[in-house]
Amino acid sequence: MNPHMWWYVARGAGMSSWLSGATSVTTGLLMSGKATMRPRPNWQLDLHRHQGAVCLSMLALHIGALVADSYSHFTISSILVPMVSGWKPLAVATGIVAMYLFVIVEMTSLLRKRISKRTWHIVHLSSLIAYLLSTAHFVQAGTDHGRAPVLLTVVVMTGLNLGLLSFRILAVPRTRSASSAPA
Repeated sequence: MNPHMWWYVARGAGMSSWLSGATSVTTGLLMSGKATMRPRPNWQLDLHRHQGAVCLSMLALHIGALVADSYSHFTISSILVPMVSGWKPLAVATGIVAMYLFVIVEMTSLLRKRISKRTWHIVHLSSLIAYLLSTAHFVQAGTDHGRAPVLLTVVVMTGLNLGLLSFRILAVPRTRSASSAPA
């Protein structure tokens, strides 16, 4: 067995987690836009939920592999408590905070029918902050961020998501259709 296997698993899972989180944000922004057609197909919401689940699954694998890796010397506390890590504490802390935000977003999504729409929406908006923090973590702490394909992916996905967010904020509100207007 390769002595660096856990390190490779941690790197791959970290990149996979970031990418699935980025695409989940993209899908969410595409679905929530004021210019989006309604009703939207059910597969879009299923895709968005699946991307979020893959993000958290890969995140759990990323954390587990870092703890299992004998080279990186991460402990449970250095991975779960911000600013405890001796290695790039701020970069690791941004990843930890992003992780907690993503977990909270996922939990409220699973409880969607039991909480108010307003609460769900406010918490769900924090996924944008989590995405930006996870991107900062990836760029500051990731060992592969300097590779051209990885850097290009980060730039394209972040540009796309910031563009979609800008469009969502600036788009003209949809007009109510006759069927949804109050009687």
